[in-house]
Amino acid sequence: MVTTKQTENKARGALYAGLGAGQLALEKARGAADWMRDYATPSGFRAYWSKRADRAAKTYSSLAVRGRKLARSMAKSAPAKRAGEQTKVARTQIKAAATSVRKALGANVEVGKSAAKKVS
Repeated sequence: MVTTKQTENKARGALYAGLGAGQLALEKARGAADWMRDYATPSGFRAYWSKRADRAAKTYSSLAVRGRKLARSMAKSAPAKRAGEQTKVARTQIKAAATSVRKALGANVEVGKSAAKKVS
């Protein structure tokens, strides 16, 4: 059962949440006004975009470092090493099978030629 005190606390909490949201919106609006004032001039606009370009370059560099670390850790992992070894073994087996097939076809051609000579 909900008491009057609990109802009052919930109502008060909703009021505080509304006030907090209003204050946040006001702070953001002030920040937007400062931003507009700083970047409304051509020199401010250039400064804004040069900061963005610097940030993009730093972000790109940090992503490249992160990717390099990830690739290194993947290459050193045991499953990757096992997969590499299995690939080498499979490559060797395929080469051997291709050689066997090539030799078998060559032998069949010779047998066919000799059989044709005997029949004629």
